[in-house]
Amino acid sequence: MSMTSEIRTRPNDSGRCFGRGCGDAWGIFCTIVMYSTTLTVAFAVNFCAIPEFRHWRCIAILYNCIVMLQLASHLQCMWTNPGIAKDFLDQELQQQMREEYHRLRAAGLSEDAAAHCRESVKVCGARPRKWWCVQCDTFRPKRAHHCKTCRACVLDMDHHCPWVNNCVGRRNHKFFILFVGYAWLACIWSVTILTYAIRNNEETAWNPDFLGPANSRFSLRSCVAAQILCLGCAALSFVFAIFASVMGCDQWTFLIEGHGVVDQKLHKMGARHSPGNQRSVSRQLAEVLGAGEGLSFWWFLPFAEHPFAIFKSWTWLKAGLVNWHARTT
Repeated sequence: MSMTSEIRTRPNDSGRCFGRGCGDAWGIFCTIVMYSTTLTVAFAVNFCAIPEFRHWRCIAILYNCIVMLQLASHLQCMWTNPGIAKDFLDQELQQQMREEYHRLRAAGLSEDAAAHCRESVKVCGARPRKWWCVQCDTFRPKRAHHCKTCRACVLDMDHHCPWVNNCVGRRNHKFFILFVGYAWLACIWSVTILTYAIRNNEETAWNPDFLGPANSRFSLRSCVAAQILCLGCAALSFVFAIFASVMGCDQWTFLIEGHGVVDQKLHKMGARHSPGNQRSVSRQLAEVLGAGEGLSFWWFLPFAEHPFAIFKSWTWLKAGLVNWHARTT
């Protein structure tokens, strides 16, 4: 069976809410840690450190905007269907490949041999690979992989990330990149603000009263607890900034080579895979962040579609009003 295009997604392959996160216990734990750490650090920055600055209102607005974008990107990445092959591949293509798989099984081939049959899929000179997933009963295009945690094959799968409790694939890769970027910015800013506030505190001697004097504000100058909290949050932010930098390097490799984390690991293990998409970093960024559109403010917002795309759907209302007016006059 010869195919000219491996992926024929459904016409309505648009950003829709997945409706659930993966029910992985480790993923749930990492998600709780991420939210509790983010909110704790944000509390320390907003109530203990930022008030020590002269222009604290401007700093507070900018800092909290970054934190909100980080959390919004995380929620979008966690609750968006990453691109499960069985949900978004063309049904006609699915049926054709299913019939081909069953034909090979009827001819006496084992499950593994039939799923890897190199004569069944010939696409642009792609190297032999597993093109059928027995567990999902679905066709596997190039760069699609089966996730054992989510128990599904994901299109253009990058990796399964416990920190978002979901797979990172074609439909939520933008949100993951934004989440990593905003998390790195929030961590760096938190370390800077907390360190500056602690070092520039006018009262160098720590207050012996742990919770500070009665009726005093919970701040660096009033109690030891606030100072300990700020020191701990600065250390946590520094650690997570390093972690976000490592994840950012993986995503930069994806932008350069066109292969996700899973493909990169398979390649290091000696597996042969098809070449990358051969696109420049700018074109890859435009494809992932802007759905192929040029650089715009939309790239940096956690939306699957352009925020003003909804107005495009109102053209039918305008056309209907024009036709009604023509008939009544």
